[in-house]
Amino acid sequence: MPKKDLCVRRKGDVDYRSSRTGLLVLWKDNAVVALLSMVHNAAMEGKTPLVVKDYNVDMKGVDIGDQMASYYPTPHRSKVWYRKIFFNLFEMAIVNAWTLHRALGRKGSLKTFKSVLSRELVGEFRRGADSSRNHTAARPLRQWKHWVSELPDGKRRRCRWCTRQGKRKSTHSYCEECNVAFCTYGCFKAWHVVKEARELDAVAARGQRDTAVAFIGR
Repeated sequence: MPKKDLCVRRKGDVDYRSSRTGLLVLWKDNAVVALLSMVHNAAMEGKTPLVVKDYNVDMKGVDIGDQMASYYPTPHRSKVWYRKIFFNLFEMAIVNAWTLHRALGRKGSLKTFKSVLSRELVGEFRRGADSSRNHTAARPLRQWKHWVSELPDGKRRRCRWCTRQGKRKSTHSYCEECNVAFCTYGCFKAWHVVKEARELDAVAARGQRDTAVAFIGR
């Protein structure tokens, strides 16, 4: 259809063409909107075409998801179309994961979630490349069900790991599971690695004591 066949000049203008199989609507709001539908007619709801109203209702969640995915995007430069699709799907998957994370009662912004996720993914890659690393340090933090979250109401607390090192640093971030504050992801991970190592040592010590008691009792 030639462009001149449809014309909208001022905000609120509507023009359309219809047939037995479909409807093409041109509507000017802040920008010109063109929609093609096979289920609508030229009906209006107020000053807005009904097809536009239905689109806004049905696509609201998708538009919000696209908006969230545009925040803190993964940097990449490529003109190859399938790479662009891959990174777009990747960003959408992260937003969906963060949404589920929040639905389960966890706290923390999308920025914090993406930061933790990226560090864990990089950690997985490094662990695969270096199999000689200590197994305790190599365990992914997600297996512990510990997450970096933001303290409620903008509160600040001292970083537990920095305090142990003789430093004074305050932070908005903390481990919700342990209720312990950390100023960086490095402090968060170091504290949990040491904590788990001590727990494993305690379990091993109890096992040795139980074995010794069983041997003496024979």
